[in-house]
Amino acid sequence: MSRFAPIYLKVNRRSRMSQRCMRWWAAFADAVGAEVHLLCDWGPEDLATWLPESLAGASVVPTDAGSRERVHHKVSPFWRPAGAAQMATFADAAERGYQTFWAIDGDDTLFLAEPEVVGERLLAVQDWVEETGADSASLDFYQTYQNHWSFGVACFRMEADYVGLLEGVDPRHVAETYPSQGADLQTWGTRDATGRFYPVAAVPLLNLDVIFQYLRDQGSLTARSFYLEDVYFLHAGMPQTNATDLSGFTLRGVYHWKNGFLWDDPIDPVCLRF
Repeated sequence: MSRFAPIYLKVNRRSRMSQRCMRWWAAFADAVGAEVHLLCDWGPEDLATWLPESLAGASVVPTDAGSRERVHHKVSPFWRPAGAAQMATFADAAERGYQTFWAIDGDDTLFLAEPEVVGERLLAVQDWVEETGADSASLDFYQTYQNHWSFGVACFRMEADYVGLLEGVDPRHVAETYPSQGADLQTWGTRDATGRFYPVAAVPLLNLDVIFQYLRDQGSLTARSFYLEDVYFLHAGMPQTNATDLSGFTLRGVYHWKNGFLWDDPIDPVCLRF
């Protein structure tokens, strides 16, 4: 039996690129022997059209009404579907009795490495979460560039009362804690005359990621960020705009962490190295 925890692949995008990402994660799950669930609200036609054959056997977990209700007055309207989908992973994991699981944006991410190599590293992340009693560890999507925790590729333990913690959050206080600097990506960071990048925390739209960051910063959750040394990663959902480059996201969503740097910028020292 595999030691790798069950995987929830969150799927919403419909494109050839999203199919490519899903195929990579299907190969990954096969390599590590993990159980896979699709967190997806597609109907039969979309499933038949967009779901790769390699994921045909995965169970489909739709977003439940309770999860939709829980996030409705907590996050910005734009982020309600994504937030509800993430909360649905906690609900389903609790129902299945999982102690640990992975939640992954399966339609716009992939590692540019062999699944077996990545599997060894992510299993080490999972072991760290379980051995230290942390609540979660998430890949460094935005921690280095924005001091921003993210759900993108994250391992969770089910000891925390995630539903109760969310219910106790006042989103107005979250917004006050991380004042928005607007939706313009150029305000998300700055570079000095030498080109060195300095992150600036910003919340253009309040989403569930920011609420979990708030819970982390308030000490209610142990939610850490990690990176994989000398591994390339693609976040295909990164906005394709020039402003993205100006704010520091070199190569528009392609990441490479090596020797303490994310490309040319120092990795945030709070990130765990694996």
